[in-house]
Amino acid sequence: MKNTIAPTVLYGCTAIFTLAPSVLLAKDNDEMTAPLAIFQAVLDCREVIESMTRLACFDEKVETLAVANDNKEIILADKGQIKEERIERLETTVISASKFGFGKWVITLAEGGTWQQTDSVRLIRDPRPGDPVTIKTGAIGSYMANINGQRAIRVKQIK
Repeated sequence: MKNTIAPTVLYGCTAIFTLAPSVLLAKDNDEMTAPLAIFQAVLDCREVIESMTRLACFDEKVETLAVANDNKEIILADKGQIKEERIERLETTVISASKFGFGKWVITLAEGGTWQQTDSVRLIRDPRPGDPVTIKTGAIGSYMANINGQRAIRVKQIK
């Protein structure tokens, strides 16, 4: 008896396994994470030794992938399609600020991020909780933070 593979399983598995280094991503809380359990389940089918059981495993897992795709619960993307999101402008307030080495600052903001000063600009007044902060995109991928209307300092996001 000749084993045949259903076309949808064959095409689905071919697409999945030939798209490496593509990544299967979940759309959850605006975060993209990899690898996704639904994708790992398909990969796990490769470990099934008996042919018909392996085929049944692929059939089941590919159908789960198809339903998730139809419901827009997952996104299959090539690495080249994924772009890093850059902050253009962020207006928030200081939650905490502390000095580290040579008068530079580490500032935690209300939106949850933590930023570290990278230049040697001295602030006239120390940042305090509640101070307004505006972070803008600077030159060549850097960021500038303006704290409570003072001269802007160059910063990088560390958390």
